[in-house]
Amino acid sequence: MLGVLHSLDDFSRRLSNPLHSAEQNMQDLLLKLQRVTRPGSSVYLASDFHDFSDECIPHLQRLARHAQVTLLCISDPLEWQLPAGSSLWVTDGSQRQLLSAQEQLNDLLPRRLERLQACTGSSIELLDIRGDGQVAELLQRRYGQSVGRSSGIAPGRVS
Repeated sequence: MLGVLHSLDDFSRRLSNPLHSAEQNMQDLLLKLQRVTRPGSSVYLASDFHDFSDECIPHLQRLARHAQVTLLCISDPLEWQLPAGSSLWVTDGSQRQLLSAQEQLNDLLPRRLERLQACTGSSIELLDIRGDGQVAELLQRRYGQSVGRSSGIAPGRVS
C-alpha cells in the first residue's frame, strides 16, 4: 500500500499546476474575451474566481457592453464550512498550509461573491453554484426557464 501512495505522490508532483500559469489569470482572460467576442454574444465564465481582483472589474464591464455575460461562481462545500473538529492540509503543489479554524474561511467566499455581485447589472448575471450535488438541478431550473426570470443571489439559486 505504501508503494501505491508513493507512486501517486510522484505522479501528482509531475502534473502541471494551473494556478501557476501566468497566461491563465482572470484579467488576461477578460482582455482576450474583449478582443474575440462579437457584439450580441453570450459569454459564460465558470470559475471559482479566486483571482478576480478589482483590476478585473473594468474589463468585465467593457465586455458586458457588447455581450450578455453570465458568471458561474463555483464553490466547494469545504469553502463554506470545514468539518467540525477537523484540521485539513491544503497545497498548491509547492507549499502546504494547515486549515484548522473556520475563521480563516468565514469571510473569504462571501467577500468574493460580494465583489462579483457588485458587478452585476443588465448585462452581467451571477450564478452561485455550490458543489453540493445540486449543480445539474440548478442549471436545469435556470436554463429551463424563460430568459427574463431571475431572483436574488442565494445558495443554489440564480441572480
